[in-house]
Amino acid sequence: QTLLPALGLSHTLKSGIKTQLTSMADWVLFTDIFVDGEYDLPLELCLRDSAGCCRILDLGANIGFFSKRLLDLARTKFSDRGIEIACVEGMHHTFRRLKAEFPILKKNESAQRYHGLVGEKAGTARLGRHTFHAMASVDSGGHLGGELVPYLNLETITKKWRKIDLIKCDIEGSEELFIKKYADMLRRTKFAVFEFHLHRVALKQCFSMLSGSGLVHHSNLPLS
Repeated sequence: QTLLPALGLSHTLKSGIKTQLTSMADWVLFTDIFVDGEYDLPLELCLRDSAGCCRILDLGANIGFFSKRLLDLARTKFSDRGIEIACVEGMHHTFRRLKAEFPILKKNESAQRYHGLVGEKAGTARLGRHTFHAMASVDSGGHLGGELVPYLNLETITKKWRKIDLIKCDIEGSEELFIKKYADMLRRTKFAVFEFHLHRVALKQCFSMLSGSGLVHHSNLPLS
């Protein structure tokens, strides 16, 4: 944790997008997304299937590596696609990095970044602190620590989108609540990829609700 910030590690992808590694969490995310290609299957399915503009909702955007991988693939393999991204991140410090380190966009790309929580459509909750920034989660125990963060209404954010090409959802245990509250939005979604935290959700119930919204279980990505 001391060495990585001091080294100032960075890597520029072939697309020209730069990634910066300042913590162990950054390193883990970098290897998951750029080395192991954890999201490449759903991203390439989405980009290949979309006609014209591809609209992606990045829930739990963290420092933006998923969105960077999306833009990287679009620029190198699907350059005729337009890209619209809406990124949502709850942790204030992480959101600052998301904004500061986001790539310079090309004329056929646009991105909106929103600070807030996913699940309920209104209200606030406390986001617990975690030294590993990718694992910050809503504190369901009623403790007073952590950041008080507002929930965002995702229907407001995406109301101009007739369809959503892909939703990536990695919100550290709030996945079941999101699926329950946004059934209508999921019905206009082509592809979705979830990271389920099995100690905090009922997986069978999640799959049942997703099926009710028209999303068929295609495959499991690597489990850990």
